[in-house]
Amino acid sequence: MLIREWMTKDVITVTPDTSMLKASKLMKDHNIRRLPVLDGKHVVGIVSDRDIRAASPSKATTLDMHELYYLLSEVKVKDIMTSDPVTVYDTDAVDAAALLSCALPLLYVGVFSCGVGYTLQILAQKDSNPTVVTILLSLESVFAVIAGAIILHQSMTPREYLGCVLMFLAVVLAQIPLPAKAARTGK
Repeated sequence: MLIREWMTKDVITVTPDTSMLKASKLMKDHNIRRLPVLDGKHVVGIVSDRDIRAASPSKATTLDMHELYYLLSEVKVKDIMTSDPVTVYDTDAVDAAALLSCALPLLYVGVFSCGVGYTLQILAQKDSNPTVVTILLSLESVFAVIAGAIILHQSMTPREYLGCVLMFLAVVLAQIPLPAKAARTGK
């Protein structure tokens, strides 16, 4: 099945210099969640309703209505859009387009995370202090989340970052010898 059989043909688009306020209004008026960003005939980005929500001021803001509308009209789509999205031709097959859009995450999971990760674990454990290896392996999930945020550009909430910090601190604190425990063991 070809992309042209599934795609929307009369697409509503914006330019990089369109205001965030106008883009938001277009989405609401046409009941859509994403707008392609075109510079001439070239797709340079995509902006979603999520991008607009993330860039919008809090509902608890102390700005008055005029200041708020001025601020929103000054933020441009180019400041909040996802740049260089994956694009396909209308003659491509749907399955090829789906694979192309998730190629980096698949490579990350398949090659980097499994193959390279386990190989490095084996090599590192061979000649390392068992206590240090235990700490590092206990933090594997923390490193995976941080690598996902850096390599795959996954956005994390402050709560998730806090969870990583707490996991890191818990593992490190569990390895610190306490004086009472050291006295009981005779060390």
